[in-house]
Amino acid sequence: MTGKQYTVIIEDHLGLNHVQAAHWLGITMRTEYAYKNGRARVSHHVARLLLLIEHFKLTPEQASKIWGDE
Repeated sequence: MTGKQYTVIIEDHLGLNHVQAAHWLGITMRTEYAYKNGRARVSHHVARLLLLIEHFKLTPEQASKIWGDE
């Protein structure tokens, strides 16, 4: 997943800003910015999760309900 793909899903599909995205995904702000700017490859697990959320047109709240609070 490219930084652009990541950003489109996070911002356009999920409507999250970068602080919210980092918190929701359980990653640091540094990692979140690296994903967004293409400086780091989006981890395989995060990419799969985001692609599934996009495919099933889930909101962050719906996805969080499925995977539960941790």
